[in-house]
Amino acid sequence: MDDRLLQPGREDGNLPGVDTLQTAQGLCWRAVKEFEAGRYEAAAELLHQALRLRPRLQDAHFLLGACYQRLGRLEEAAREAELELAAHPDHALALGLLGEVHFSLGRMDQARAALERAGQLDPNDLRARFHLTQGAEISVPTTPPARWPSISVCMIVRNEEKTLERCLRALGDLATQIVVVDTGSTDRTVEIARSLGAEVHYFQWIDDFAAARNESLRHARGEWIFWLDADDELSPTAVAQLKNAAASRLADAYTCHVVSRLPSGVEDAVPHTRLVRNGLGVRFRGRIHESLHQDLEERGLKVLDTDIVIVHTGYASDPAALRRKHERNLAYLQQELAEHPDNPALLCYAGMAKIGLGDREGGEADLRRMLEIPPADVRFNCFRFWAWAALAHLRIDRGEDGPAREALNRGLGEFPGHPYLLALKAEIAIRAGEFTEALALLRAAYERQKTLTWGYRPDRKILALQVAAGYALLGNEVEERAWFAQAGEVGLREADGYLRWVDLLGPRGRIEEALRVLAAAERQWPHHPRIGKGYALTYHKAGKGAEAWRAWQRALADGLPYEEAAPHLALLAQEGYGAEGEADRAQTLWIAGMQAMQSGRWPEAMSHFADLVELQPGDGRPYRYLAVVLQKMGRTQEAEAIWRLGQQAAALERA
Repeated sequence: MDDRLLQPGREDGNLPGVDTLQTAQGLCWRAVKEFEAGRYEAAAELLHQALRLRPRLQDAHFLLGACYQRLGRLEEAAREAELELAAHPDHALALGLLGEVHFSLGRMDQARAALERAGQLDPNDLRARFHLTQGAEISVPTTPPARWPSISVCMIVRNEEKTLERCLRALGDLATQIVVVDTGSTDRTVEIARSLGAEVHYFQWIDDFAAARNESLRHARGEWIFWLDADDELSPTAVAQLKNAAASRLADAYTCHVVSRLPSGVEDAVPHTRLVRNGLGVRFRGRIHESLHQDLEERGLKVLDTDIVIVHTGYASDPAALRRKHERNLAYLQQELAEHPDNPALLCYAGMAKIGLGDREGGEADLRRMLEIPPADVRFNCFRFWAWAALAHLRIDRGEDGPAREALNRGLGEFPGHPYLLALKAEIAIRAGEFTEALALLRAAYERQKTLTWGYRPDRKILALQVAAGYALLGNEVEERAWFAQAGEVGLREADGYLRWVDLLGPRGRIEEALRVLAAAERQWPHHPRIGKGYALTYHKAGKGAEAWRAWQRALADGLPYEEAAPHLALLAQEGYGAEGEADRAQTLWIAGMQAMQSGRWPEAMSHFADLVELQPGDGRPYRYLAVVLQKMGRTQEAEAIWRLGQQAAALERA
């Protein structure tokens, strides 16, 4: 809570009664303590008591609004901020609060006006400056100094032959020394490292990432240390910025934006302290998700955030690899939690790993427990952001839009105007038929995503297309064309963003609206298979089986894979739709195979998929389904052999 609040003896100047004033101020002081402890309901109740005694007590409405903001009661938070400003028009903190809440409600013009006024009243208001400029990082120059300091690049590796060469070549002239600590590679990792000038040292793996990282630091001889992973990538701009950061001597350490492309398609930007002055004795901590942050903080060293971007590719793995990573990480996290049961970061990571492994109940429990712990500082807390986003997703998946909206409002209370939370909240509004609100939220998300943002970041091009689709639904062709143009060059992949409205509307039975968006999409992408699929699913939801069957045929003609359409065609066939001879033999086999699988008729399914393999020997998909069926029948060795043949066929098809 801001230390400018509630200075002793402040009068509201309107009501007599020293006793009631002192009592009300005492209640406010207690409310501040409750707020700082994360007990926002208790703080709000104390403030209500204070306001009953002194309705115009300065700061009280602002404090109550701050409580409501953290509780996700955003409209009430805005009202309290306005009540504070009605009594005290130059209350800069109330203006800042009002601006944050307006951002979270998608009211961009009102937000900017409030924050600009707050900045005028208090030029040192960092919160207003942050929201108006979307960042508090220093921008590192790229002009050369008189002398470059030496930098040791430190890495730990194991079986990284696929990514290591690209990573090391991207370093350019950054490193005067490259330290690679190998923890047990059995591939060409060591050979590649040495061929590119790295010193290779060996460290026996002891289930402790921090220990391995600290071993790499032990060999660093440069004036500065920069650490990275083999699946990190640096741009030439980032290399120049890192060199200049070290040369500037503005701080003892610098954080970077580590940006990961997640399997869901969004990016995740996380602050990592990657560049640190050597010789300070700084060490990594944490058996898993190791970090320098705690050691730097305890030593009182100066750390500056920068706008340097490091691209991390480690999450762009296949589902099986991601599952293995979750299993490994969870085992380490549980060991750490046994020693530090109330560590918020560990609870968050454990919760996310459990969700990734399918234990949604256990993951949700860990995340809720973590959110009960008040944040330690006012910096962007990635763990709390991830937790609110994950809770919202879990509730959406359960069909609980009300509780999901509540989680998003709580998240927006802590992370005002965050574009990912705004976009997710817009999806709930679309399903509820609140199209005007959804458009306001999507437009706000688009604007807030202009620059680097911590946490999950939706694709700005996709956001523009979603706004265009919303205007198409409302019949506003002028705005639809304008926002389509705003998206820039778009291809077939981006159509999924436009058609997201159909995915949200169709299952809720909003047939007319879904068809309207599909018709607009058809004008832009006339032969996109997703459009035929969208029509098919929408018609089927509306009970129009014949139209759905024809739409599936259109989607297949436009290139939709058989395996994607087959389960739906099988269901329609069971309902009596689709005339004999309307599909070719391959399609008939797909439908029959899927029907047999759905009914557990494994020998029959095996026969159909074996026929498909014979009919389409270069297509890897029938092999995979045949392997699954053989596995279900207990014929494991045959299943493994067929699966390998399918992988070979898929590789040849890609080539």
